Amino acid sequence: MITQMIKQRLIAVISAGYAMIVGGTAEGLLIGTHSAGTFSYEVNNTSGKSVIGWSLTYGPVADWNQDDTGFSPAGDVLVPADWFASGSNAAHTQDFFSLGGDIPDGGSLAGFAFPSSYAVGTATYTEFYDDLTSFSALTIGPVAGTNPVPDSGSTLLLGALAASGMMCFGRGLAARKTINAMS
Repeated sequence: MITQMIKQRLIAVISAGYAMIVGGTAEGLLIGTHSAGTFSYEVNNTSGKSVIGWSLTYGPVADWNQDDTGFSPAGDVLVPADWFASGSNAAHTQDFFSLGGDIPDGGSLAGFAFPSSYAVGTATYTEFYDDLTSFSALTIGPVAGTNPVPDSGSTLLLGALAASGMMCFGRGLAARKTINAMS
């Protein structure tokens, strides 16, 4: 748990540094967290403009329904009031757009979240502003292949049995060689 928190803070610091290098100044900051299989995000707007939407670009195909819970049928994505979510598995994006709940300069808005069984890694986010400009930086997001699913232990048990069998076989060969050498 502590390691995960340190990793999340490091990604936030790297993201702010990346934003300053790429964009000249940190226009906005998207803070991502991961807990109990859920990725959650808060937008902190320091752009001087209103945020009207944002998009997260990640690696694997989504293992969640990318529509928000207000759609019929309901999706898996939580959004604050006056926002909606949709996504594209082809583009590997999860998109969030304002329906009138824009985030003003100096404001912040939390409540963006979706469940995923994927591991925590680095993802790119893009904020979209009311003057039709955008800004991109890094945050946390789902990545595939970095957290193997533990099995029931049968692989480890079979490996241990095979190793002990080979050790016994090896000892038997050594004992035969010793007996043969004595005769």
